[in-house]
Amino acid sequence: TIGDRIVDAPIPPILGGFGVNTQVMDGKGYLWLGTNNGLIRFDGKEQVLHEMQRDSINSLPGNMIFALEALPGERLLIHTGRGLAHFDQRTMTFTRLLLGNQGNNSRKEVHFAPAPFGGDLRILWDSTAWYQYHISSPKSQPKLLVPGLLPEQIRYAFQLPGGDFLLWSATHGYRVNSLSGKVQPTSPPPPSLFHGKDAPQGQLYLPETAQWLISTQYGKIYIFDANWQLNPISQAYSAIDFGKINALSIGGDGALWIGALSGLYHAKLPLSGPPNTLRDDMNVYSIFTKPDLGMWFGTTSGWKTIPPLAFQFHLLQVFPAQKSAQPPLWGLSLDKQQNLWIGSYGGVIRIPIPNFPKTGKPQFFPKPGAPSNLTSILHFKNEYYVGAPTGIFRLDTSNSHYQKLEIDRKGIPKPGSDYTFVLENLQDSLIIAANSGSIFAFDPIKLALQNILPRGNTTAAAVHRDAQGRMWMADAQLAIYPENTALQPLLDSLWAAEKMDGTEVVFTIWKQGETHLFVGSTDGVLWLDLQAKTIQRIDRNAGLPSNRVMGILGSENGTVWMASENGISRLETETGNMQHYAQADGVPANDFNQFSFLKHPKGYLMFGCAKGITWFHPDSILLTEKALQVQFQDILINHKSILGNAEKGLNHDLAGLKQLDLFPGEGALSIAYAALNFRRPEATEYGIKMEGLDEDWQIRRAGERVVYYSRLSSGNYTFRVKARLPGNNWGPEKQFQIVVHPPLYEQLWFRLLLAGGALLLFGLLLYVYFRRKLQRQQAQMAAQARLFAERERISRDLHDHVGSGLTALSMGLQNLGRKVPETDAAKEWREKVTSIEDLTRRVIVQLRDTVWALDTQDVSLQNFRRKLHGFLSEFVVTSGLETEWEITCNQPSFQLEANFALELYRMVQEGIHNALRHAAPELVRIDIQITETRELILLLEDDGKGFVVDELMNNPQDGHYGLRNLQARTEALKGEIEITSEVGKGSRLQWKFQI
Repeated sequence: TIGDRIVDAPIPPILGGFGVNTQVMDGKGYLWLGTNNGLIRFDGKEQVLHEMQRDSINSLPGNMIFALEALPGERLLIHTGRGLAHFDQRTMTFTRLLLGNQGNNSRKEVHFAPAPFGGDLRILWDSTAWYQYHISSPKSQPKLLVPGLLPEQIRYAFQLPGGDFLLWSATHGYRVNSLSGKVQPTSPPPPSLFHGKDAPQGQLYLPETAQWLISTQYGKIYIFDANWQLNPISQAYSAIDFGKINALSIGGDGALWIGALSGLYHAKLPLSGPPNTLRDDMNVYSIFTKPDLGMWFGTTSGWKTIPPLAFQFHLLQVFPAQKSAQPPLWGLSLDKQQNLWIGSYGGVIRIPIPNFPKTGKPQFFPKPGAPSNLTSILHFKNEYYVGAPTGIFRLDTSNSHYQKLEIDRKGIPKPGSDYTFVLENLQDSLIIAANSGSIFAFDPIKLALQNILPRGNTTAAAVHRDAQGRMWMADAQLAIYPENTALQPLLDSLWAAEKMDGTEVVFTIWKQGETHLFVGSTDGVLWLDLQAKTIQRIDRNAGLPSNRVMGILGSENGTVWMASENGISRLETETGNMQHYAQADGVPANDFNQFSFLKHPKGYLMFGCAKGITWFHPDSILLTEKALQVQFQDILINHKSILGNAEKGLNHDLAGLKQLDLFPGEGALSIAYAALNFRRPEATEYGIKMEGLDEDWQIRRAGERVVYYSRLSSGNYTFRVKARLPGNNWGPEKQFQIVVHPPLYEQLWFRLLLAGGALLLFGLLLYVYFRRKLQRQQAQMAAQARLFAERERISRDLHDHVGSGLTALSMGLQNLGRKVPETDAAKEWREKVTSIEDLTRRVIVQLRDTVWALDTQDVSLQNFRRKLHGFLSEFVVTSGLETEWEITCNQPSFQLEANFALELYRMVQEGIHNALRHAAPELVRIDIQITETRELILLLEDDGKGFVVDELMNNPQDGHYGLRNLQARTEALKGEIEITSEVGKGSRLQWKFQI
């Protein structure tokens, strides 16, 4: 019955034993549940609970909620046990609607009339008056509508087609214009509605017949026509004791549904008689219907639902419904008399179905002996053959006798078990038996077997006869019988491509059309395209609900249906798209049995399940999965929600969020999202992508509904999210922009300011540096000036005092020498005086050289040239040695530091004196070069007798310390000296200085 299709709905975890009094879906797709303990917003997986807060007038007036109405603009009108309220989801605020002098804590009973026909006007009332309320002005309070009425005249109000409202007291009627609010008297209510304290409580308009159903507080239903005259059927309804009628609704099947204290009732429209009792074991508080969601019921035993496909998937119940444990159903077959045969535990069942879907009474044929699963049954040559764990039996239906067939195997090794899984016709002469690892052709007359697929080694096998009468067989290999030499190599190659080595257990095989072949096993489904010569696997990774596929059947519209341990899947061979159906979609049971499937000649598909046989016509399953809509639930910055954050410009509704700005310090970002899926929330898949960060989409499962970003670099991003059910297309994307503003140190103006500051600081440092350098230079120049002045003074003193004194001494010695007699006795004194005179003259010369160096800071090249020329000229005259010398420089104004010039001059003197004393040369050559890189090269060569450099440098003889002195002078000036010489070939000294 339809009542048996009612299943438990996916309930919010917090709901538990809460009674659902009313439910409504808002414009965004959330379900709002009015319970005995508050208001719940449910998205299919998680919930948000709103409760009354005694210290806040902006909360629910009361936790007992009787009625809800979804208003435009994400708002709700709420009827609680302590008053009415308006709820704005965007600001998450409740506004209590006060009627007359009602206070915020009033317990006065109030009501509102729902508006199924739309409009801006709503009618509210309590026990004293009616009030009008305009939903377009939610912040306004209700206004008195009909003044001057007595309290007992206020009884009921409801909306009429077209939008106007009808107000009833026990004796008067008023009609309120929905546009102008004008009130006019009209006909009084039918007298049958008011008996003592009884009064209307609910109403339902039937547009096809223009009838009104009015329920009363005493549990009566009255049926009126458009003129408010009682319909004759009304008597049948008013005679039923419903106890208390809580809900009247037009269901997903277009019929009348009644929820009452005494149970759930159902009647087809147009009404022709009393309703049928669907369930008398539950109190139904509310009924909610939506085409893509089915029907939902709030009951005392929880939240219940009838899935939307419940009227398209059907159940053929083989065993009585009161049995708690149904025996498993196995092989299905149809004989020529249109009897459905079903293999079961301990016997087989026959159900006449000549006018299917109408069925006859089932008949059970028990098998004697130990009960076992009879997995297959076949009608062949007016005989019935049954496959069982112990072999093949012939069934005599007249006496339910099972005769085991003794089969001649003709040398075929006996398999490990006689278990026969599948029986099938072959060319009206043979039976194919898939038996424990091999597939045989069986002659029931000769009782002989022929091994058709001898290479098989699995524990199960599958056989399918296609429309051309060919047998398709699968276990560890795939084959066609009679053998097709052109096709078999292709089957072998495709089978080998998937490494079907016998580790999989094959359950079923199906040939769809001329090109598609499907094999179901413990590892999903293998789909072979014989025309394209391809094979692909469909399993859980590809969106299949379960890898254990028990049965496969094809339809005339090109779809292939696969029954697994988790529902039924539909595959479109042209597109490859899949859609899945389970109990939440109206499938009677999710788990299906092995070898239990049959295609009826009329196109119906049958699959054996835990409750019986699920059957349907593929053309009737027209409902496709609705694209899942994603909503943003919350956004947290630094672990704090920004809903209602005025600084972010956000209210509590994120639907209109276009851009989110993150500023420095707002590093941790969390985004919560949800797809509103009330049928199979646990199967939802999400795709998320942060453009600017992620290259590809990230796939997340139903429970992963929050994404966290610890720290996004400054820049622009786009967060995108979408959802789907496995095997279905993605729903529309939800997205918003994220602008991460750079911190102060990354902003252009700050960087320019910082660069300017750095330049200013650099300039200041340069200023300080050069100022200090200038000061040092000035100090050095002052010190040099003082030093130079001191040197000038010393030079003058040396010249004026020491020099003049030495000159006087030299002249005195000269005069004294002339006065010494020319005798032998005075010869020794004359020689001493002459020697002292020569020494004095040399000291005077050296003093003049020192004064020459002290007399200036720098020595020009011309000055040095004249000084060297004077020395060499005098030296040639006194020594008789021939000299050649040259100074080369491209900079005529070149200056030599005075001390360096003096040291250079001394080294030339020392070199020439050494050559003269030790080498006996005839020619000395001097060359001084100053390069463009300010390198001074001094070359001194002679043609003397030469020497061994290492011996003289390492073991100098007495009086031969000149070379060492030259080397010491060179090192003091941080220069380099190179000495080369060869005995008999002269000597060569070269100096290099960086000046």
